[in-house]
Amino acid sequence: MQMIEKVAKAMEKRRRELIGQPLARIWNDLAVTAVEVAADEIEPDFNVEWQMDWKEGRNLANHPERYEMVFEKDRALAELLHKEVVFLNSFWWEKELPERIQESINILVQCSDVFAWACADAEPLPYAEIECLWRMWKTDEHWGPAVWCMLRRKQMPQKPVETAIRKAGIWDFDSLNLEDNTQDEWVHAQFQRHAPLRESKGTEG
Repeated sequence: MQMIEKVAKAMEKRRRELIGQPLARIWNDLAVTAVEVAADEIEPDFNVEWQMDWKEGRNLANHPERYEMVFEKDRALAELLHKEVVFLNSFWWEKELPERIQESINILVQCSDVFAWACADAEPLPYAEIECLWRMWKTDEHWGPAVWCMLRRKQMPQKPVETAIRKAGIWDFDSLNLEDNTQDEWVHAQFQRHAPLRESKGTEG
């Protein structure tokens, strides 16, 4: 009931803002307002970090401090999936692996166009790196996952991406000890190598 009331109030406020417009022209705006308010209301709380209270009678050898912060990796991964920071695939391209391994779930971090333009790209997410990725994403939801991929590959991004990240001012590239970007040059070389084949096929057609 509370969400219905919030949606109704938001729609009424928007209707007053558009009072001079013909009714037929404001339906779309009112619908967008309703969807936005509803989406905010149903956004899940993943409760990734929470505080454990071991109470006064705790085992002091195991828990010298009464309060301990707990990080839930499964909830962190669920939030990363929900926010489309990571996505699921298999290991279908690893042809040398046993078929049962190829069919297993593979979790990947999206980094297309980070290291080279027009290049679909992703970096596998190890279980031990879930917390690191989640914290970097929380620090910078736009570039945090990309910087995580750079650290995994120990490689700088392509120049326009580097410029944009430096301008944002959150990450200090000079302290990351990344090597020069080699992927952009490699991708361009692949495009050049295959361009004559595409042109010849087009001529034949």
